[in-house]
Amino acid sequence: MVKNNDIVESLGDVKLPKGYGKLSSDGNIYIYQKDSEQVISFWVFRGFLSGSVELIYSSKDEALIYKNETGHPITSVIKLKEHWFLVETDY
Repeated sequence: MVKNNDIVESLGDVKLPKGYGKLSSDGNIYIYQKDSEQVISFWVFRGFLSGSVELIYSSKDEALIYKNETGHPITSVIKLKEHWFLVETDY
């Protein structure tokens, strides 16, 4: 949806279209980067001052995830398969 520009928002917190809300724990995704490279986060657990867990798609590699880190320190990155990572943050 993001790659095909079905989601028009460019960056930030984006509410998923009807029928896709279950793809993320709160029905939102976070688009960190949407140009020739993409980093998109699907919330598994969105903590409040207690850490979060995200399933992140990176069009390149783990380094691109760290490049897009926004002040919420990454505590763990586990590569699940090509382009997909389970990421824990300290936020």
